[in-house]
Amino acid sequence: MTEFTKSVDTYDHDVTKVKRREVFRCSDRSYFVRVSGRLSEFEFFFQLAELVADTKSSDLPDTIS
Repeated sequence: MTEFTKSVDTYDHDVTKVKRREVFRCSDRSYFVRVSGRLSEFEFFFQLAELVADTKSSDLPDTIS
């Protein structure tokens, strides 16, 4: 299981007593998570992205200069 998938599968935001966690895979790179607590319900969308440019990294292209 990838680190991304592990994070999505255990994510609980600020819900103190998680009663239910539903994880929906939208694609290989995105998930929808519904976390239900005792009194509230939260929904989150996670999408994996790759950093391809950074002005402070010598390993990546600088898009400013």
